Amino acid sequence: MLRRWIAWCAVAAIVVLGTSFGISLNTRHHPSVAIKPSGQVVFISVPALKWDSTTHKEHPQVYAMTRRGAVGGVLVRNYRGHSCSKNSWLTVSAVARTGVFPGPDATEPGEEPGPCPPIPRPLQEGPSAYFPTWADIRRATHNVNPKVDLGLLGSSFDLSDKCIMAAGPAAAIGAANRTGTVRHYVADPRQVDFNACALTLVSLGTPSAELLPSLLKRIPDNATVIVAGIADDRSPEHLRGAVITGPGIPHGRLTSLNTRQPGVVTTADLARLLLLQAPNVGPPKTEARQPLVLPTTDVDGPFDSVKDLGKQLSVEYSVAQTFFLRSLTIAGLVLAVGVFAVVVYRRWAHRNSVRVQRSRPLRGLGAWIAGAMSSIPASTFLVGLVPWWDAPHPGLALTAGVLAIAVTISAIGYFGPWRRWRPGPMCVILGITALTVALDVVHGSRLQFTSMLGLQPVYGGRFYGVGNVGFAMMATAALVFAAILAGHARVAGHASGAGHRWLAALTVLIVGVPVIIVDGYPEWGADGGGPAALLPAFAYLTMNAGGLKVTWQRVAVIGSSTAGIVALVAFADYLRPPSYRTHLGEFVAGLLEDGRWGGVGQIVEGNWKLLTSAWYVPLSPLLLVLAIALLVAPPLRWLRPVQRLWESVPFLGHGLAAATICWTLGFFANDSGAGIPPIGLFVLAPLLFALGIRSGGSPADRAAEGPGGGVRDVALARRSPLDGLLHRKRRGRVDP
Repeated sequence: MLRRWIAWCAVAAIVVLGTSFGISLNTRHHPSVAIKPSGQVVFISVPALKWDSTTHKEHPQVYAMTRRGAVGGVLVRNYRGHSCSKNSWLTVSAVARTGVFPGPDATEPGEEPGPCPPIPRPLQEGPSAYFPTWADIRRATHNVNPKVDLGLLGSSFDLSDKCIMAAGPAAAIGAANRTGTVRHYVADPRQVDFNACALTLVSLGTPSAELLPSLLKRIPDNATVIVAGIADDRSPEHLRGAVITGPGIPHGRLTSLNTRQPGVVTTADLARLLLLQAPNVGPPKTEARQPLVLPTTDVDGPFDSVKDLGKQLSVEYSVAQTFFLRSLTIAGLVLAVGVFAVVVYRRWAHRNSVRVQRSRPLRGLGAWIAGAMSSIPASTFLVGLVPWWDAPHPGLALTAGVLAIAVTISAIGYFGPWRRWRPGPMCVILGITALTVALDVVHGSRLQFTSMLGLQPVYGGRFYGVGNVGFAMMATAALVFAAILAGHARVAGHASGAGHRWLAALTVLIVGVPVIIVDGYPEWGADGGGPAALLPAFAYLTMNAGGLKVTWQRVAVIGSSTAGIVALVAFADYLRPPSYRTHLGEFVAGLLEDGRWGGVGQIVEGNWKLLTSAWYVPLSPLLLVLAIALLVAPPLRWLRPVQRLWESVPFLGHGLAAATICWTLGFFANDSGAGIPPIGLFVLAPLLFALGIRSGGSPADRAAEGPGGGVRDVALARRSPLDGLLHRKRRGRVDP
């Protein structure tokens, strides 16, 4: 048994590491280069600029810039569902994402966005201007979470004895200092003097196609020019466009340590680049990072890459609104067709005196469909490997691709050689799900970035690492996968006389430790709340696998150890240079340097917003309560069909309990953690349904069958997960 266990571990390690190495070779690119502006800097904001097939016609001069400069997409969201120029220029002013002014909600697919608030006009006094209500606006930014320093950009230039020229009312918001004063201002962008100051901010109105070419011709040749769309305004939410040209600016895709995604920066990152013109000021204590360039010799490659990325994000969001309802409908239709086919086949067999097993085809079809439904979350990630966005109808291609991959994963599970082992298909599908998320996170979260169940960067604030959906997928799959393997190790080890307890516990650790590292390591998952949920869940599973009692003393040790490990990782991230910190280090920095508990407030605020976003969202905590009730309920008769599931496979009940522990802690420890339990159930519930309908004798008799069959341990199969949760002694207990 031990040799076979070691051999399987070696094979699994080779497969995982080999796949990871292949992904690394396929996704490698040239090292990034920091942008260092020389001479004057000109920043021109073009309303709702985006890269698409019409860019070369609408803005030919800008398109020509993309063929020689640094090209990227801009994530413009600022704490409002829809980004408006009024709030976006506040972001430029504070060099940090913020949103004080009210704005419309996110635009539903097929609808037009709501109106944005009007841009306030400063009162002009000679060459300067000021905003009379600026003090009120600054106080409002101090009341939001996290707090920002409005006027940081303008005041930094004042301290460096350099000036900012603002052309247009919106640009004046970005150029105003902490007192609301704009030193150099012209209301009409056509009258701007590009030689007056080290930095010139220009905000164009709509339309801008005629004015932009004339402005570009007047800019000095040695200036660094930034043309970007920093708000959605009258257009639906989209990845906006940005291009930077000038002396020493390499051609390639923009990126930053804030987004860590090729071809993507934020509005705050662009503002951080502008701040470089004030040399006497250190880096701001915000999430903004200096833009970088991934150089290339492909003239049209950067533009095409960012254009495709914007198309992916736009299409996947619109498809996601109705995708899952369509998926359930298709699954129901397939099941109905299957039932019809089985009925027709039985009638044909009856007429021709052919003997058939009455329920086996229908059960097999139901299990296959259930496996496909469980595989859909992983399929929404894997479909990013296929260029569906190039299809004539990308939305249809995306839907078909996700369903095809889900059906394929289910077929691998239910038609592979492991199908003879009852939990084999379940193990395979869970393993593929957990491995998909883990490998994607280790290699930059590229698939998660554009997935329907991914980070949703256009509408959210996370651009890399593990999102709540990815966490729920990986954690649920890994915990139940580890529980099934641990149960098999205990049964097989007990039958062979090997040390079955420590082997089962070691099996859980081999699965759990890498998952926790992937989730919590700042360069990969960068998840603060994830390890706080994963560590107790895997600890519970490990203790039960090793035959240890789960007592209050051990629970206290696990809780304190979890808090210590998470704090240690966050503090280690804080010790890194500010430009390389993740949100874990930023939370510690805010706590130690400014006394800010912003992360806690964001968790509460994010969960409340999610719970009140729609009538059905409050069902999430109810589902969590239901899962807990099923695990702790006494063996009532009406619950027997559900409780029989964890009797059918050794240790499955403990895996369900561990997943529920993880969901509960993740709910409270993560921003918008209310979405974790539903996604976990989405992965797990169809597989439990498939396990329940699969053909075969009594669950207890088949519980411990391995691929070779014949190994049974009815006592372990019948054990409830409650036997390991805050253990109480029972008379006559059998503990193999």
